[in-house]
Order: sequence, then C-alpha cells, then structure tokens
Amino acid sequence: MTEPDLPTLERAVLAVGGVAALHGGVHGTIATYLPGRRIRGLRVEDGEAHVHLTLYEGTDLIAVADAVRLAVARVLGHESRSVVVTIEDLVPYPPELSTPQESS
Repeated sequence: MTEPDLPTLERAVLAVGGVAALHGGVHGTIATYLPGRRIRGLRVEDGEAHVHLTLYEGTDLIAVADAVRLAVARVLGHESRSVVVTIEDLVPYPPELSTPQESS
C-alpha cells in the first residue's frame, strides 16, 4: 500500500459543500503529523480513514457525510477499506456565505 497524499485528501474533504473545517476530536487526538505541520481531524491507518468534521448548521448531515466518503474514496482509491466520518460540531454559516436555504 502506498502512502496516501494527505494534503490532497485534506483539500478534497474541505471542498465538500457543508464542511466548515476538520475537527481534531474532543482531545485533539485525531490528527496526522507531517513534516512541519499537523492535519487535525484526519487520520489514515491500517487501510481505514478517519475524518472528523465541523459542519455548517442547516446542512443535510447524512448527505455531507456521504459526499465526504466519496471524496475520500476518490483520493485514496481502493487503498482504504473503510471511511469513518464523525461529525463533531455544527457552526453557523458566516455572513459572507449564503446558507442552504438562501441558495435555493
């Protein structure tokens, strides 16, 4: 199994609509350490990807989780046997972004 491209994986997850941020978990232990930086909320080990998220309020939680699983699978290909998505927190949309109801 090759090493996954974690910065690409991070960008793919953050590009999913409704995702506000990656979340490091209650104690900040969900993370991947790279040279010179740490990616909070993302860990890939033993063929399993763990993604912990903060989502925007009002988003369809299940649809966003499914979209994140698909984004992770696209980056990792068949190297990951499972993608575990945990929604850790919800935050309001910033005023400069339109909410899901406003964009309809």
